Parts: sequence; C-alpha cells; structure tokens
Amino acid sequence: MSQEAIKLKINKVPPFLSWHVPTESIPEYLDINEKDRESEQCAASLYEALRFGTHILHWLRIEYRGSYTGKATSMLFAEQLRKLDALYSLFKSGAQASAPIVIRSMAETLLYFKYIFKEDSERRAKSVLFMGKIRRLDFLKELQESTPSGKQVR
Repeated sequence: MSQEAIKLKINKVPPFLSWHVPTESIPEYLDINEKDRESEQCAASLYEALRFGTHILHWLRIEYRGSYTGKATSMLFAEQLRKLDALYSLFKSGAQASAPIVIRSMAETLLYFKYIFKEDSERRAKSVLFMGKIRRLDFLKELQESTPSGKQVR
C-alpha cells in the first residue's frame, strides 16, 4: 500500500487536501469581499452536510426496511437532502437571498417528522405516504390534456 493510501486510510484526508493551503487573492485583480467568503464557507459546510446526509439516508433505508415509518422518514429525509442541495447551489452561486424560502420549506418538512413520531407512528407514517401519493396524482391530473386545468397548461 502506498504512503498516500495509508495516510488517506489513517487520517481520512483526501490527498489533494493534505497539502492545500488557501491562497490569498490580490484585491486589485479580484474583488472578494467578506460576504463572498462567508457565502463560500457556508456552501462548503452545506456540501459536507449533504454528503454526510447521504450516509444517514442509506442507514435509514437499511435499518427501517419494511416499516411504513421507515419509508416515510426515508422519503422525508431524501426530500430534506434535495432542499439542502438547493441551498448549497444558492450559496455556491452567491444567490443566498432566496435561501429563506428553501429554509422555510425545510422547516415545514420537519413538522411532518414531528407528526409521524408523536404517537402511533405507523398509522401516521401511512397517512403521510398516502397524502404524498394524492398530491402527486393531483399534479399529474393537472398536466393531462383531458382535464380543464391540463388544457390551461398546454
């Protein structure tokens, strides 16, 4: 095993980061203000949370396989990861002014988690899954040309 592979295995630091030292820009050529740096740092943190979240989602799908509670929590957690990815994209592109909309949506999804785990979680999980299916069917009906709303879309 190479030295680089041993170092990666021991420290869990990717080789390209082990030597990297941030380079300061020359202000007269590249105007990066403190707000831009904060946005970049937030994007990097969000990206790490997103990568770690995929491991949690994988664990949820293995650990709670076969239960409605597991299916509902996996579905909701995957939804949260998609929203976290949207936040990452906003911060990476410098468009963090739209972040409160995504954050509010994430808070609303947390209410579904709270609802499921309050009591009688299997029944509540079934209802969350069922309502998700109903909303999807309603959306698909709106896109059909044979419905009045579908005719307006086309």
